[in-house]
Amino acid sequence: MEIEGFLKKILEAHENKLPFTVFRYPESKKVFAYVQDDASLFLTQDFEGSGFVMAPFDSSEDAVIFPKEKSDQFNCSFNDQDLFFDESSSSFDTSVQSRDKKYYLELVRKAIARIHAGECQKIVVSRSVDIEIKKLDIADLLKKMMFKYPSAFVYIWYHPEIGMWAGATPETLLNTDGRNFKTMSLAGTQKYEGNINVEWGVKEIEEQKIVTRHIEDELSDFSISSGKTYTVKAGNLVHLCNDIVGTFEEKIQLKELIDRLHPTSAVCGLPRSKAMGFIRSEENHKRRFYTGFLGEINQRKIVSHEQKGIDGVFSRLFVNLRCMKLAQGESIKATLFMGGGITGQSDPDSEWSETLQKSLVMKSVL
Repeated sequence: MEIEGFLKKILEAHENKLPFTVFRYPESKKVFAYVQDDASLFLTQDFEGSGFVMAPFDSSEDAVIFPKEKSDQFNCSFNDQDLFFDESSSSFDTSVQSRDKKYYLELVRKAIARIHAGECQKIVVSRSVDIEIKKLDIADLLKKMMFKYPSAFVYIWYHPEIGMWAGATPETLLNTDGRNFKTMSLAGTQKYEGNINVEWGVKEIEEQKIVTRHIEDELSDFSISSGKTYTVKAGNLVHLCNDIVGTFEEKIQLKELIDRLHPTSAVCGLPRSKAMGFIRSEENHKRRFYTGFLGEINQRKIVSHEQKGIDGVFSRLFVNLRCMKLAQGESIKATLFMGGGITGQSDPDSEWSETLQKSLVMKSVL
């Protein structure tokens, strides 16, 4: 299938108010889609079905699934020449409202106070900003994200009862392949200045160590190994990253692995319950799917004759960062989400500046 025919099917699904998702895996030249047969809303908590899931930040809430057996699935390959998009940009107000900055600085100070009081090691706080845009062109939005962020998991997701979300996230929550799994700890942020060989400060290094240790503790009863810390580029930003791989027993279900990892300390904090309590009581917006996770689960892959006997089931889940919610009414509103990990060494003004840099990931495709 050519990419224009692929995109036409997506636009028809949106016009007919059918749930759909379109996505591209990192460093891939293939784009995939699910279009549900009807507008039903399917929920899951056990993650035992096969399909595409969109899970909220709050793990006590149900995830939405587009079941494989109730969806049309298709894909197409593309090259960079296929990603031509409208260069004209929508105009919107890029000014920073003083009340937004005042709120976020105070939120960071409250988090630092809780940490200094010994209640938490780390708290991840966030904010949102609403932007009115002139038009929403789904095809152009997808092309822009795929072109600008080749190393990210790029997606557009829509359900008529919930709305539309889009994003380009750099963070893997969990990949499973048979009984093997891979996850990552991603923390610490700097603006990309043309070189990934950057100097990292004490705050960023400690934040990264906190996230890595937490994941290792959660998976300590598995056979795991952690790679060396390295710097990874994600759009206009760079982060510190560790890859963690391991194996799990046949009796372990996908849900147990998810419950151990989500929400990670990179998007919530430590201890998880106390950081979550702070977020619920102090943030002035509901995160919903921001810092949740999304991706394919329990997919059957093709196993060759030589691999007979090997478990051919895989799942690929990504943390929903660098994302936005899109709402169409009298005007089109994009709600952008951004945040940062707060430790005892955090500086409120620096944390504010970090959110401004993170907001550019989605602003650049509007």
